[in-house]
Amino acid sequence: MISPLPTAAAMLAVWATSAALTYAYYRVALKVGPLALPNHRSLHQVPVPRGGGLAIATTALLAYAVLLGTGGLDGARAMIYIGGGLIFGLLGAIDDRLELSQKLRLGVQLIMGLWIYSWLGGFAGWAGSGMPHVLGWMGYGLLLVVWVWLFNAFNFVDGTDGMAAAATVYIAAVMAAVLAFAGLHSTALVLFVLAAASGGFLLFNAPPARLFMGDAGSAFIGYILVAAMVDSCRQNGDLVWIWLICTGFYLCDTTITTSTRALRTPRFWEGHRSHAYQNLARVWHSHAKVLGLAQIINLLWLLPWVVVAMKLPGSGPLITLVALLPLAVFSLKFGPLYQDK
Repeated sequence: MISPLPTAAAMLAVWATSAALTYAYYRVALKVGPLALPNHRSLHQVPVPRGGGLAIATTALLAYAVLLGTGGLDGARAMIYIGGGLIFGLLGAIDDRLELSQKLRLGVQLIMGLWIYSWLGGFAGWAGSGMPHVLGWMGYGLLLVVWVWLFNAFNFVDGTDGMAAAATVYIAAVMAAVLAFAGLHSTALVLFVLAAASGGFLLFNAPPARLFMGDAGSAFIGYILVAAMVDSCRQNGDLVWIWLICTGFYLCDTTITTSTRALRTPRFWEGHRSHAYQNLARVWHSHAKVLGLAQIINLLWLLPWVVVAMKLPGSGPLITLVALLPLAVFSLKFGPLYQDK
């Protein structure tokens, strides 16, 4: 059982630690880099230090180690969230400096997908739809494809000031509360920590950003969020619909943008700035307005549907369709097709 007051105090400590480490990283990065230099696909005009998400990863990993020591995490989940999180945090930090190849990153993502499933008892214990059992190994392969896509979908969110950090605070905090109500306390604590650590970093990343997250943060965050999704949905298959609703603004944008580019652009996987939220940031000449719009959609549209889905678990697919359809239209209207106008 999660006790509200001690948990709130612990999360405040996580937030303060993250803010302090972010500031320390910022001061060092100003002198030694790495710096994000303006280019043809960037939305900033001056060099900005990047890689500050390392403070999120470091803070969260320290907190997860404390959870392990106090019994908040069991050994298997420690291997998932601490072991896997450490790998992605380091890989992202190296990528910020050396720009690793797409093939290497994809290979690591596939291996870590297997890593998560192995520590959760293998594919056989999947508690979601019966699809993997019906399709056999093809179904298991499809699960890995879904894992890789979800990981990269979260990674694609880091395209304007504050967007990825604010998205993480919202998604992790809401889903932590949902999982706590569902009795999945260990995974809920993992997400509360991630929300608090991202909140400390957001102080330096909110528009106008003084520090960029980089792959050190986005890779770590993407891994922890998707690992928590897999972990929780294996225990309660109905949660998959709540996850989809909660993350709907970002999943719709990244999925539709990437799908559209795959049909129209030869090397669609390369960096670009044609997401709907990026197009609006250019049109409005404001990162802050776009960030505000995203949070309004999250809090006033998606969050009520999350509550409805919790109350009516048997209607998850229908509720998800109703919640996400307007966002899909929004992404189609302002995504890559809008850029052509």
